[in-house]
Amino acid sequence: MEKINAIRKYLQTHTDQRDIYHRKLEGGHEFRIHNNGRSCWVMVDDNVIDQSDALALTEMLTNAHIPQTCRDTAQMRHWIVTPQGVIEENVPGEHL
Repeated sequence: MEKINAIRKYLQTHTDQRDIYHRKLEGGHEFRIHNNGRSCWVMVDDNVIDQSDALALTEMLTNAHIPQTCRDTAQMRHWIVTPQGVIEENVPGEHL
């Protein structure tokens, strides 16, 4: 949980991702990243969390296409980060 708290603190203080929600799910952790009226949910597999340090996980959540897609679409996005890579799922309205 220390790693998760470090991620949340970094996201809230060093990026424009101000509304961070986190919950523990079976098999992983789910983060909601909210920015400019857009939201996306990112599910990070427990194995990825166990094998990565907090900085790498933070970069994963703020890097490349995950937050970019949050900003570029009004549609809810759901991302799953697994040891095999990132999977995108569109789930409009499911996590509102």
